Order: sequence, then C-alpha cells, then structure tokens
Amino acid sequence: ATFSFKDSVLTVRGVDKFLVSDSLDVIITPTNKEIRVLKNRDIEFDGSLDAGNFQFNGERFTFKYDSFLVNLTKIDSIKLRVELEAGKRDALSNQLVKTSGVLNINDPTNKSALRSMPEFPIFSSTESAIVNFNKPDILKGAYDSTVYFDVPPFKLDSVADADPTQYAFQGTFYSNGILPDFKEDLKIMDDKSFGFIHAIPDSGYNLYGTGGRLYGEVQLDKSGISSPGIIEYLTGTFDNERATMFLDSLVAPKGIKGSMQPGFVDTVSYPSMSIEAYSMDWLAKQDSMVLKNLEKEKPFKIFEDQAQLRGEMTLRKTGLFGTGEMKIAGSTLNSDSIAFSMNSFEAKNSEFLLNADNSVKPILSAQEVRVNFDVETQQATIEPEIAGTAAVEFPFAQFKTSIPSAVWDVNNKQVTMSKPEDTPLEQSFFYSTNRRLDSLAFYGTDALYNIDTKELKVTGIPYIKVADALITPEGEELTILENSKIETLTNAVVVMDTIGAYHRIYNADIEILSRTSFKGKGTYELINAVQDTFAIQFDDFRLITSSKDHGPYTRSTGNVTAEEEIRISPGFIFEGRVTMHAYKKALELNGAVKVDLKKLSERNIWIDYSSADDIQEVIIPFDQARTRQGQPLNAGIHFDKQQPYMSFITEKRSITDDDFFVPQGGILYFDTYDRSFRIDNPNKKENPSQFFAGSMFSYNEELQNVTYEGKLNFMTGNGLSNIQAAGKGKGNLDSAKFETDAMFTMSFGMPLEAQAAFAGNLKEMGETLGVAKAHEDRSELIYRVAEFIGDDATRKWDMSYMAVPTPLVNAAGGLLNQDLVITNIHLNWSPQNKAFYSEGKISVSNVSNVDL
Repeated sequence: ATFSFKDSVLTVRGVDKFLVSDSLDVIITPTNKEIRVLKNRDIEFDGSLDAGNFQFNGERFTFKYDSFLVNLTKIDSIKLRVELEAGKRDALSNQLVKTSGVLNINDPTNKSALRSMPEFPIFSSTESAIVNFNKPDILKGAYDSTVYFDVPPFKLDSVADADPTQYAFQGTFYSNGILPDFKEDLKIMDDKSFGFIHAIPDSGYNLYGTGGRLYGEVQLDKSGISSPGIIEYLTGTFDNERATMFLDSLVAPKGIKGSMQPGFVDTVSYPSMSIEAYSMDWLAKQDSMVLKNLEKEKPFKIFEDQAQLRGEMTLRKTGLFGTGEMKIAGSTLNSDSIAFSMNSFEAKNSEFLLNADNSVKPILSAQEVRVNFDVETQQATIEPEIAGTAAVEFPFAQFKTSIPSAVWDVNNKQVTMSKPEDTPLEQSFFYSTNRRLDSLAFYGTDALYNIDTKELKVTGIPYIKVADALITPEGEELTILENSKIETLTNAVVVMDTIGAYHRIYNADIEILSRTSFKGKGTYELINAVQDTFAIQFDDFRLITSSKDHGPYTRSTGNVTAEEEIRISPGFIFEGRVTMHAYKKALELNGAVKVDLKKLSERNIWIDYSSADDIQEVIIPFDQARTRQGQPLNAGIHFDKQQPYMSFITEKRSITDDDFFVPQGGILYFDTYDRSFRIDNPNKKENPSQFFAGSMFSYNEELQNVTYEGKLNFMTGNGLSNIQAAGKGKGNLDSAKFETDAMFTMSFGMPLEAQAAFAGNLKEMGETLGVAKAHEDRSELIYRVAEFIGDDATRKWDMSYMAVPTPLVNAAGGLLNQDLVITNIHLNWSPQNKAFYSEGKISVSNVSNVDL
C-alpha cells in the first residue's frame, strides 16, 4: 500500500476483490487489483461491481461509505446473469452499454442489513443505455452496431435477489432501415438473450424502405430479427413460417403460400401467380426477391394456372423474372432468363419442346431460342438467339430450320414460320436430319407446320440442290411428311448443272430421294442456236458416280419421235434417243436427223446421226454420212429430161439423172445467218484466203435460191474426160434461172500442127486487135484454177504476179497443158433451149502449151 500525504489517499494493491455487503451479495473486483481509499472511508476504483445477478463494469467508480452507495461515473457494460440450466448461471452476451448511474447498496442507516429492506440494492441510471446485437451468438454475427436498442434513464430495485428474466427495459429499437424505429420493452427471451416480441400495427411496417410491407409481429432473439407474418411487395402477398431479416436481405426457408395479382405498378406489369411450397431470399438492396420452388408437385402457377414453373422466380420493381422448367399449353420450356408481364412472357436462351399427344417424340424442339408467348392470343414466337443457326427442329418431319421467326398458334394447332425481308436468305434454311436424305438442305422464306397432320409445308424455295441439279418446286413450295418424306413435286423445274446451268426441265414430276439422288420425269426445254424452244420428254434421272474426269453427275434420257418435229438444231429434225449429261452443254444424240425442208417434192431422207460432243449445232460430214438404209447422201444439181433440178438430202428423181454439180468432202449444216442449208468444204469455209479448192453448196428454202461452187459436169459419158469444168454459180428453183462463172479445160485430140496453127492465129489476132489481158483480176480465178491444180500450185502461181508472172499453162507442171483452156466464161441456162449459153467476153488462157 502507499499513502499520499499530499491528498491523503491510500493506494492499496494486491486486492483481488472484497465484499461490500455480504448479505446483499455486493462485491467489488478492482482492475489491476488496485483500490484508492479516500477520506471518510470512501473507495475509488476501476473494475467491476457485482450486485446479485447484475455486474457493472467501467471506470471511475466511487464507493461512498456514509451514503452507502457507489457512483458509477462511466459504465462500459451492465451484464445480467441468467440461469442457463439448473444450478448454472452465466452472463448474457449482449449487455447494456455506454451509460452511468448510482447503485444504492442499502439504506445508510442499515449498512449491516439488520433490517429487511428488499428493495435494495437499487440502481438508477443517469443517462441512456445501449444494447447492441453484433455478437457472434446473434444470428452468427450478422448485425453490426447500427442495429441496437436504446434504453433511456431507468431504475432497477432488488438487483441482488431479482430474477433478470422478469425485467423489461422500455426503449426504442433501431434496425438501420430494416424496419422503421419503434418503441418496445427489451427483456430476456426464452433463449436467454435480450430481445422482444413486437406487435406490428395493422398498417404494417415498411421493409428495407422498399415499399414492401410486413404484417403480424416481429421478434428479436439469438435467431436475429424474424417474423412469422405476411409480406406484401409490389403485387405479391407472401405468408411464411418465419422470415429472418439481415441488414440487406430477408430469408424465409419455408413459405406457406404466396400469390400475385395481375396488374401494373407504375408502368411495369405483373402476371397472376400462386405458390404453396417455396423459399424466399429477398435481396432488398439489390431489388431481388428470389422465390424457389421447394416441391416438384407444387410448382409456381402463373397466368391463372395456365403455366407451371419449377425453379425460381425473382420479383423486382422492373418485373417478374423466372428460371427453370415451365409448362404451358402442352409445351415445356427450360430457360435461365424468363421475363413475365401481365399477359405474356419472354424467355431467352431457351430449350423449347412442343409435346405431342401419345408420343415421347415432340412436335417441335428448339435449342438456344428466344420465346415470346402471348397468353391472350395464345401465340408463341420462337426465334434463334444466333441468326442463321438451325435452332428449330420438327422431329416427326425430321427437319431442322434456321428460319428467323416461328409462331406457334395454340388454338389453330399450327406453327407459322417466316423470314423478314431484310434478313439474308442464307439465314433461312431447312435441312433433313434423316440419314436417308443425307443432309438434304435448301433455303425457304416461309413455312407452315400442321400439328394434327404433322405436315411441314415450306414456301419461298428458290431451288433445292440435289446432286448437280437445282430443283424449283411449283409455286416455290413443297410438303414434307413424317420421316422426311418429301411429297412428289409436280410441275417442278430442274436446272442442271449447278455450275453451267446448261439444261432446263419443266413440268417435271420429281421424287427427291436424298441429297444426291432424285427420280421422275419431265419436259426438257431444248433451245437451239436460234433460240427456238422445243420440248422433249425425259423419264429417267440417274446419278453417275463412276466418272473420274467430271466427278458425280446426273444423266437423263428421253425418246423423240419424228412426229414431234424436234429441231434439235436449226434446220434439222431429230428422232431417236436423247441423253443429257449435266456437265455437258449439248445433248448426246443417238438416232437420225433430216433437213427441215417442206418445198422440195423429192422425198426427204433420214440420216443416221449421233453426237456426244459439246457442239450444239448439227454438223454432219457429208461424204461419211449414211441414210438409215446405209446409203450415201445425195445432194447437188441434176438434169431430168434436160432440165435442171436440185436435190438436198433428198432422193434423185431417177438414179440415171445426170449430175451437173455434186458437193464432195464438205460438212452439212444450217447457216443461221442467211437461213440456208450448206454443204461446205470446212477448210475453205473457215479460211478462204488460204484454201481455194473445195466444193460449196447452199440452199435457201424460203427464197428457193441455190448456190454452188466446185467441179462442174457439162458433159456426160465419154465427154466427161474431154471437157472438164469448175465454177461458181447460183440459181432459183422457182424461176429455173441458173447462171455460172466457169473455167474449162478441153481436149479434142487435136494434132500438134493444128494446135500450133490455132494458137498462132489467136495470138496474132489478139495482138492485131489489141485484146486486153484476161488475168488481171485473179480474186475469183484462183478458186477455179485450184480445182484443177490444187491449193499449193495455185498459191505459188498467184504469188508470182508480185515479181515475174508465171503463165497459167506452166503453173502446175503441165496439168493445164490442154488443147484449149478457157478461164472466165459466164453462162446462163436457157429453159427453152435446154442449154447453157455464154454471155459477155470469154477469157482464153492457152492453147496446148502456148500462153495466150
């Protein structure tokens, strides 16, 4: 101990505790085992003062001996000890704190407690006390110091013997906005904690300042702030067994029943909803009241029980939202994002099944889609979340589609699909999931699925690619039955191939078998070189897979009869077998053709004909061609009874008729430019400046004009070898007018002396008379000369005029060394005289070897 003479204070150390009143159980326990004894036996100390079931802890406590009281200047806490179990008492974890007061131990005249005064000890607080609820044993420490009970100055008597559970501290409860502040009596609860049970006014309490209201009662104990009352929020009313309130949320593990009325709050609409077994987790600060379905047999019932949801619902000021499995109108929907309004909902990133009666296979199946369901109209719009993905499937039809929008009409039992005009066609396709169809796919703008008949009708189909064909159904629509059975297309159009689009078949009846196969029949649209259009019936389509050069391709065949008069090429009628190879521009022909002549009286002849190349025109090697009877072709100018007539792939009037002109070594074709049939030397036709020899023959039926060029026969019998001719002529069959520019070589067996005299006489007369030279213009003569000496010799002779001209008689080593060679003579036919006669000057080239 230490005594201070300055202030007469005795400081005593080593004091564990000491009794102030044994009978009243008042004990002082100083901090640091130290007390200060003042004048008049007063004692000052820091520490605790025990008085029965109360313990006062603090600083600057002063025991007044004369007054027999303790001034408690600064009370840190007032602990109440309660009986936890028989014979065992302990202090409550939550205490009265931050106050001050006076403990009157006993009447100053009854310090020894000889008289019974049960009201003592008496405690009187001089300022408000606070009770906090932030200890770990209160809802696992969920609250902080902002949740407290404020007790105004109060008085407690009989603190030594009284049972604390019988005390009630009047004050105000503050919950930091969980509930409004309210007055209540704080008392010891059954779980031996400070708390209360508070009756909520009939108007209810605002929860978390959200506008939601709580009705019934609210309780505070070690389980926290809780209520078995009814919660109203927005359009919902929820009755829970008990709801526990945290600082920022409310949790009700077991809801008894809940409901929502349809209607609006501000501009937000809410549907009707009811639920019997649920949990509630209301994150008030986040505006999320989360309701979870607890029993599968008791789902959320929405839209007056039209829809049933198993999962979660979240009620917000922005609307009602859901996640889980929902059934409505025979459909099943799974989504993590469902937004409800009064008469509709929207589900994002959904799995959607439209269930079928009496079948586990659904009518419609959709993945990753957005579903908008209008309860009033009973229509649901289904759209892929990612444009262009095949999100919707029809399992009975075994087809998927990426079409941007599908509308399920519940009442009419149909699904209507459409593509907006601004959506690319590539984002609206249909494809089969049936292995038999081998992933057949096509584009379409609209579709209709009949739920009763399970038929899928697709429209707006530009084409269907099957193998190397593009098939366009009539009306750009088709119907798909169960198991990907595509109804036979009628009046379809087939275009082949997909690269060149060379071939078009219309009025086609087509059965699509797979992505690489189809069968049927149709009318082939043949467009010849002059754009004339003809129809050929094709009845066989086959995919050829054995081609190494071209890969798989479609081949089709058809038969053409003569009566159909199919002009396979301008000027030619065909009959026989026609084969189309999709990759070839031209058809493959096996049969016969005849020239399309109507005015000739002679019988037309069918020519054996086949073509497997890419040339669309009919071009026939004249010399090699044969009639159906195996005979050579006949064409030319002939004489019947000393009158000329023409044959052009027709029979001669008589096999004994003399031939004036017969084409040789040429090709038979129709010239679309001048509308004439021609048999021309191919070299001379293509390059007349380099090739001179060769016959040329043409016939224009419309004008009845005929032209000819080449070797000519003016004689018959033995005369053929004596007089040879070549020329170029034209005629008209109607007028029987013929005119010819010719060159002659004549051999009469003339004696040499006669040849010399004849040549000398002509030469002398020419010089005397000043006759002009005959070969100044060789532009036409070279074609006549070439018929006698050939192209090379003619070309060499013609080129000699650029230096030293070579006489024609010497042009080919004596081939033109004849008795008489006449190079330019114009002849006309005289029907009256039945003879050709010359008109104009005659050019004489040479007599024997004498150049004139």
